[in-house]
Amino acid sequence: MVGPVRELWARWWVIAPIVAAGLACDQPSVAARAVWINDEHVSGARTLHVYSDGVMSTRTLAPSDALRDAEGEALVLELAPRGEGALVMAGDPGALAARGVSTLRAGYVDLAGGRALPLALPLTGATPTLPEFAAASDALWWVDPCAGALSVVPLDRALTLAPLAEGGRAVQPWTATLGAAAGSGSCPTRWGLRSASMGAVVFAVAALEPFVLAASAAPTPRSLEPTRGGEVVALRYPGRGVDDEDAVELARGALLGDVTPARVGGCVGGCVGLVDPEGASISVVSALGEWCSLQRWSWLKEEGEDEAAPAARCVWEEEGEVIAAISPTHYVIRRDDEVLRLNWRSGEVVRLPLFGANSRWWSRVAAQGRAVVMISQSGPMLRLAADRVELVNIEQTTCSLGQAPVISPSGRWAAWTCSSTLGDGVETSGGAGLASVVRASVTGLERYDGVPMWALAIDDVGQLLLFSRGDAGLMSDLSGPSSSPRNLYVLQSDGELSRVDTLEPDPELTLGLGGGLRWIDAAPL
Repeated sequence: MVGPVRELWARWWVIAPIVAAGLACDQPSVAARAVWINDEHVSGARTLHVYSDGVMSTRTLAPSDALRDAEGEALVLELAPRGEGALVMAGDPGALAARGVSTLRAGYVDLAGGRALPLALPLTGATPTLPEFAAASDALWWVDPCAGALSVVPLDRALTLAPLAEGGRAVQPWTATLGAAAGSGSCPTRWGLRSASMGAVVFAVAALEPFVLAASAAPTPRSLEPTRGGEVVALRYPGRGVDDEDAVELARGALLGDVTPARVGGCVGGCVGLVDPEGASISVVSALGEWCSLQRWSWLKEEGEDEAAPAARCVWEEEGEVIAAISPTHYVIRRDDEVLRLNWRSGEVVRLPLFGANSRWWSRVAAQGRAVVMISQSGPMLRLAADRVELVNIEQTTCSLGQAPVISPSGRWAAWTCSSTLGDGVETSGGAGLASVVRASVTGLERYDGVPMWALAIDDVGQLLLFSRGDAGLMSDLSGPSSSPRNLYVLQSDGELSRVDTLEPDPELTLGLGGGLRWIDAAPL
């Protein structure tokens, strides 16, 4: 739990010029970006550290006044999905809203282009508005819950700074009116957003926000649930490759009126639906016991349709956890000890078994949303795409208290660490000792035993970025290491381990937009 946020964090952050240093010529690198903030604060200023494909750099994050950061509250630090930049903002916007602050100040640090974009978000309604990244990593947006307006900040084009009533300036976002939707709380409007990973299309779904007894002390994704028969809006936003200078409404429609929708399991954000990579449709899962398990709404009219507004249709009536829409036609669905690829148009179902006794399976979306990777904690790895399914690896090992795996952009490399090696007779889950790094790919399974590590990102040639830690202990929710990172390493594809940074001063804990604490945020490029 982080402490209350003082007025300091409601003010602007000034991003100082970059200080960069490349690694030695013979040092290995990973095609990835990692960011962290160190634990030394000087008059409120903090230092942002960046690893970018073998280059280390720093930026100074400083408040615009002379207030000192005496309490050291955690900040939100979130990388864009493809690592082009990072969002920095107050760690507890709810505390600011409770104190009558009407605007949340935040900043986007463009790590690829060198810009720093000041942002101003409305703090209205029972739950503070939180920004979200587009799945295509080319925009930031948020919805004002009282105005029913979508604000979009394109991240790859020239932007205008506008003055604010309370002083200072912020990026002038593109706006689109969504309108009033059924909801709850002090403002009637609630919209959940989901977007395409390969197209500048975003879907807004009318949703309900569950009642909460008290505001959280950390930003958490709204647990929005789509409403029965709720309105759906498709918009093209001014993202990468789009000439429009504003958000353009493509169509409006509604979900099925006789099916109760539910949140998508295992996702972060609005979780109101699954969008295919091209942005042709959004699909909404249903509550248990409904006659339809998955309904699909598309702003593109199907052959033979003549409705004035596009209509939703049921595309799956059987049970199962729908993981992703990997094309406008294909879904990946998990059922008990198997995973399915469904072609909803033809009805074809391809089934693969999830083997391995007592093994936890993870699902990860790869290839810009066009594939799903299923990874067992013990090693087996499957990849499902619209054009083929692959058994990437079948070798197995023993792994206790394994971290969630990181995968390469293509989905053909994966890595994770094991905090204890119970199968080898060594127990290290609570203190110092040996631990393991596991890497799986089409070349097989590798395991490296040694000091405790934590995997951050892996690229498409198998180069792995990871950090060492003082012991193998985990946070109470098992989401990350309990102790501060020691050194930054690259595990090369040939198995050689090289230290690339001493991580001094120590990284401090930061918050993710999805909630939860972490030491370093990273993503493959």
